[in-house]
Amino acid sequence: MRDLSEGAINTAAIKVSAVTVVAAALCLWVWQLVGGLPAALNGVVFGRVSAIANVALIIHAIEAGIATALIFRTGRSPSLQKILKVGLYVFFVGTIGLLEIVRASKDNVIDGSLD
Repeated sequence: MRDLSEGAINTAAIKVSAVTVVAAALCLWVWQLVGGLPAALNGVVFGRVSAIANVALIIHAIEAGIATALIFRTGRSPSLQKILKVGLYVFFVGTIGLLEIVRASKDNVIDGSLD
């Protein structure tokens, strides 16, 4: 039988790596937006990495939008702070965070899980 704590450790590792990758993608995006990339980084490989990072940011933004809409629809009139908290959490964590919010909304424990 599989140990339940192993799944929690794997989930935590995925969350940490997702936050790291999204933060790096945000930094890359801001770097491109503000200053442009040095000539040494304008190769084909780095261009593909940059495109993948941009797609990942878009996907995470969509997931965050879905999570905030889900929180807003709970009917308990959540505060703006709670909506932003959920949106940022799902933006940085990704699909795992969205699944947590969906499960919490189905179980009607949204308020307790976000405090």
